[in-house]
Amino acid sequence: MAHDAKHRKNRKGGAAKMILIVLLILVLAAGGCLLAIRKEINGSASAGEPVSVSIQQGSGVAAIAQKLKTAGVIKYPHVFRWYAGKQGAAGKLQYGEFDLAPGSSYDDIIEALSAYAKADSVRLTFPEGTTAIAIAKKMEDAGPVSY
Repeated sequence: MAHDAKHRKNRKGGAAKMILIVLLILVLAAGGCLLAIRKEINGSASAGEPVSVSIQQGSGVAAIAQKLKTAGVIKYPHVFRWYAGKQGAAGKLQYGEFDLAPGSSYDDIIEALSAYAKADSVRLTFPEGTTAIAIAKKMEDAGPVSY
């Protein structure tokens, strides 16, 4: 009888140790993930050579984050999306061509992507009664469109 009680006590102690080990592993893994995310957000001291990233007009923050990952500027697009939203910058990101260095901080990337992309524009005036053909010709001569 005493032998059975001792055996059960050892089993309970072994299960408790196993649960503690699993919890310790989970805590260490979560801590490692948080450190990696923090390093990604703050950037590394040795940012790489700038790469050109083309952002299409109308791109949302998810598409921009994916472009940045594909170009090697960031590692975690979902973290960039979250951070841009947290900073209130998601709606301020612009389209255009940007030279961005891999390993830059998210704040630097957001600042670069928030710079107004000045598009080439031409001002045209059409007198009342101008035909569609004359409008098309004038637009083609000005350069913004061709057909």
